[in-house]
Amino acid sequence: EGRLYLEEEPPAWLQEMNDPYDKGARDELQKETGEKYLFDVAYYEGRYYVYFGVVPVLLFYLPFYLLTGANFPTAIGVLVMAIAFVLGATALLDRFARYHFRSVSLGVYLLLQIPTVACSGILYLAKFPTFYSLPIMCGLAFSVWGLYCWMRSRLSGHRCAWLFAGSLCMALVAGCRPQLLVLSFLAFPLFWRTYITERRLLTAAGAREFACLAAPYVMVAAGIMGYNYARFGSLTDFGANYNLTVNDMTKRGMNLGRLAPAFFTYFLQPPSMVGVFPFLQYFWPLREMKGSLLYYVLPEAFLCPGLGLLGWYMRAHPPKSWRPGALLFAAGFAVTFLGTWGRSVHYGVSDRLFLTGFGPFVLLMAAGVFRLCQWATAHWNR
Repeated sequence: EGRLYLEEEPPAWLQEMNDPYDKGARDELQKETGEKYLFDVAYYEGRYYVYFGVVPVLLFYLPFYLLTGANFPTAIGVLVMAIAFVLGATALLDRFARYHFRSVSLGVYLLLQIPTVACSGILYLAKFPTFYSLPIMCGLAFSVWGLYCWMRSRLSGHRCAWLFAGSLCMALVAGCRPQLLVLSFLAFPLFWRTYITERRLLTAAGAREFACLAAPYVMVAAGIMGYNYARFGSLTDFGANYNLTVNDMTKRGMNLGRLAPAFFTYFLQPPSMVGVFPFLQYFWPLREMKGSLLYYVLPEAFLCPGLGLLGWYMRAHPPKSWRPGALLFAAGFAVTFLGTWGRSVHYGVSDRLFLTGFGPFVLLMAAGVFRLCQWATAHWNR
């Protein structure tokens, strides 16, 4: 209908509140009046808004509604993007193995697909295909395909097309799960030498290629910023600060008491183990960190950072080749930090926020295992 806000009308008591983001006060007024409000949506100046990424709307919900007049089933979208992620991760692993780790056997490549898929978090998202899951799944799928296209551009005759496709995928992540945009920084180790050190940017062909690399970011940023400004009067405000959730997002601030247990749970907490298959079970964090973290899929989930860093460290020739691995680790750490930033100490970090950060670590693990196998093969042959 040409509106950027939801059609549901907020109750009068919510519009009259001095602080509508105070959950305790909201719950009391809801109980007194009997009028319910929408939970987990953005509330701004008397209107409800969706603070989740707009790309899934443009990709699934709007076309489906225009064609059928019905609501798009979210579970189908999650399944489609899960398949897209599996295909993209497989293509990316193939790119690693075929052009960067040629001594790695086909068996290692096929076996590595199992932890890459299982530890990425998509199994959890597919099991709970809610409107929370679809933007995350879209962000993960676009990320792996973007990285694949970027890597393909380096050894392809159609460099501009692959660069444009890769940057478009990476830029669309901003309209899905903005935290995953940190993976775009991988463009620096991938293209710095070609366009800056070797000064290809100064040539006509290099300038065209760089334009193809940058143009999708400019176009997507312009669209998203215009969308944000039309809703909240700010180019960079996605609306998450106005979310009606369990804690007041307008006063979240910085809290070391929140970050410390979150980082320990994410990076250091071992899984719960029993003597019955599948042996690894849910880990239930401390009361201050409510929410379960699925550790039972495969133990590689918490070995990703260690294996990946070890593999990249052992790649000593050339010495600067550890930088992509370090950047992947930094990306995973940054996603974890951004996910923890917006949570309260008492609510903790939910499963989907943990799983958002698994992507960079899984890619780091894959590259690290490939490198370890290549290093071991080389030393065995000696």
